[in-house]
Amino acid sequence: MEFCIDLPAMQSFNRWKFFNHKLYYFSLLQVTSDEAHEFCASVNSKLVVINSREEQEYIRQNIKHNHWIGLHYSAKEQTWLWVDGTNYTSNVKSWASGQPDGGEGCVVVIDNGLWHDWFCSDNHFFICEKPA
Repeated sequence: MEFCIDLPAMQSFNRWKFFNHKLYYFSLLQVTSDEAHEFCASVNSKLVVINSREEQEYIRQNIKHNHWIGLHYSAKEQTWLWVDGTNYTSNVKSWASGQPDGGEGCVVVIDNGLWHDWFCSDNHFFICEKPA
């Protein structure tokens, strides 16, 4: 896949926000999950992995629309996987009522801070993170 998002416009360094020893990038463009992964990798980061209620609340306070996060369903392994290998079973979860409801392999965090599984080919904003 060739990356076709305008990188200079997307990676303006004043778009990174600091919280709890990490930097977060809240995108201004909507892209597919694969494009979001690719963009984050191009700026030495990854889609956000939510590890605490405090981080979940910080993200909720900084979004107004659906944003891709770094969680996806692996049909091969029949489980949810975080992009950095964080253990899904023991990590914090913030699924909305009735979620995940199956069939959609990627995850967005919505404006109330809860998670929804979603089709990976749909376009949403996204959140990258990296160590500060």
